[in-house]
Formats: sequence, structure tokens, C-alpha cells
Amino acid sequence: MMSGFPKIAVLGAGCGGHAMAADLTLAGFDVRLFELPKFSENIRPVIERGGIEISGAAREGFAKLTTVTSDIREALEGADLVMVAVPAFGHETFASTIAPHLNDQQVVVFNTGYFAALRFRDLLRSTAKRVVIAENMILPYTCRFVGPGHVQVDGKKKQMYVAALPATDTERVVDILKVAYPEVKPGVNVLKTSLDNLNIVSHPAVTILNKGLVERAETVRVPVTEGVTPSVGKVMEAVDGERAAVGTVLGVEVSPVKQMLELWGYETRGDTIYENYQNCEPFRTFSWTYTSGSHQYLREDLSYGLVPLASLGDLTGVPTPTIDAMIRLFSIIDGVDYSTEGVTSEKLGLANLGSNQIQELLNKGAG
Repeated sequence: MMSGFPKIAVLGAGCGGHAMAADLTLAGFDVRLFELPKFSENIRPVIERGGIEISGAAREGFAKLTTVTSDIREALEGADLVMVAVPAFGHETFASTIAPHLNDQQVVVFNTGYFAALRFRDLLRSTAKRVVIAENMILPYTCRFVGPGHVQVDGKKKQMYVAALPATDTERVVDILKVAYPEVKPGVNVLKTSLDNLNIVSHPAVTILNKGLVERAETVRVPVTEGVTPSVGKVMEAVDGERAAVGTVLGVEVSPVKQMLELWGYETRGDTIYENYQNCEPFRTFSWTYTSGSHQYLREDLSYGLVPLASLGDLTGVPTPTIDAMIRLFSIIDGVDYSTEGVTSEKLGLANLGSNQIQELLNKGAG
């Protein structure tokens, strides 16, 4: 069992990293905030102010951080828990950066998962270190910047599924993580944490059906309650059903959208996804920001969310027509072959495995 407060390295100084570092610092943890040297401007306001201002649904106040750095050795030294808080397209860079400097028994958690444990299991263990690799189903915070070194939290999840690869390490991860986040629950395996991702259900559908709106100006803000219309909700329902079908064949019971919102403590009501989004309190103040007609996280939702889902569907014989259509449409619009660029079952090391073998790998580490 973990005794005392773990020392925590928060990697990535975007909005999520700011919220995590500030919230945990105010909770009394020794937090080190790290940003890559080429993005050091992200931490300049924090260094100049001596910390981060946080307001909203998490702990509020000014968090004085002891360590804010672009030196990965300084960030990782003595850290028990390493929290990767960057978008999926940044995971590989951060994994490569930390791999040579990890120590035995350090716990690395990717927030949000996006199949990161499978993608980087070999890289993070390439130095023969006994590193524990895990995923959180979602970033703990729905947040946004409101000024330099000032982050607003519109919602903080009340419960979240966490799992390790292999799942035999999950108990240890939950043991250390629950000291910082009592909200965590053990997921059956990392397929659960990667499939239970609300972003891949919402962002692509909202964007494709609001394209005319989001391309009308260089920067467009779309409130959640306006972006999710009845038609958008129907497409999200179809994606949600295909996501559930893939999970079922692979032995994972995925959480429907309403169940995920309720799990997080995002109070809502209604029988449809449209009604759930319209009646979700944290979503009343949250907006998606589009620049040049695209959402900043859309690439990860496609390449690291929908593409692996479709690929796993192909592998297991589960049809995913709505997901396939969405990937195809965005490939045409963006001029990117997402099916090739994205994360496939082959890239996850699963292409030659049957359903039972995949479950064996996820649960026990054996193929």
C-alpha cells in the first residue's frame, strides 16, 4: 500500500496540465510541472507568477508550485506518479522523452488513454525498467484558460475508470492514484479505459454536422448546447452503438454516454444523447473553439479514437458503418488518409490475435 502523499510529475502545461498541477498542489501534493523545451512559453507565465490561479469546480485559489521545469530529469527525480496530461498526438513525444529517465516501479498514467498503454508498452519498458503503465479513461477536468497562468475548471469528474497493462497491475495503480484522486475505480483492462472515451463519440459528430457554422470565421466558439442538435445526437447514438458492439466482442462492457456522464458526476436527464447533453450542468458553460474550421482535438479523436475502433471492428468482424463513413468524410475534407495515419490494430500489436488472445494480453500480459 502507498504510505503518505506520492510525489507527482505532471507532464504537459496545456489547460489540463495547469488544472491538474494547481488542483493537486492545493491538495497538499509535491507537484512538478514539466513542459517540453520547445513549448517552454507555456510555463513562462507560471514561472513569472510563481504558480497557477485556478477557479471553478475544482479547488480554487493560487497554487504555488515548487518545481516548474523543462528539464525532464528534474521533473521525474523521486516522482512516484507520472501523469501525462497532453493530447494523444503528443503522447509519443512525451513517451520518448521520459523513457530513458524512468525508474523501477514508477507509475505512468496517460490522461486520456487513447490506447496509449498498448502503443507504448515496448518503448517505456525498453530500458528493462519495471515501469507500471496505465490509462485514465478521461482527463479529470473539463477546463479552459481564462488568462495567462489562470485556468477555469467547468467540471471535475466524480468517478473515473483506470486500468494498467497488464490488468494484474491495476490494483497497484489504483492504490497510488486514489490518494490524489479518490474518484478512481478499477477498469477491467486498458481496452475499457480507451473505449470509454466520450470525446470520440462527440467531437467528430459535432464537427462534421456543424461544418457550415465553424467555417464562417477564423475563430468560432460553439457552446455545447448549440452544437449538439437532435440530428447530431442521432449520429452520436450510432457511433456509441458501434463502440459498444466492438467492446462486447472483446469482452469489455463499455459505458453508454449517459452512464459516463453520471459516472463523472455530471448531472443530466433524458433518454437520448441529445437530451443528455442539453441537460448536463457542466456543459452549460463550456464551448468548443474552432480555428480555421477545425477543433484542436479533432485529429486525436479520428486518428487515435475512431480509426482504432474501426480497425478493431474489422479484426473482430463487427461492422462500424457510421464510424467508417465519418473517417472517410474527414479524410476527404482534411486531405488526410486517416485510415493510414491513424492507429490500427496492427500498430497496436493486435493484428494477428484472436479475441481470446487479445483479452489474455490485456489481462495478463501474454499474447
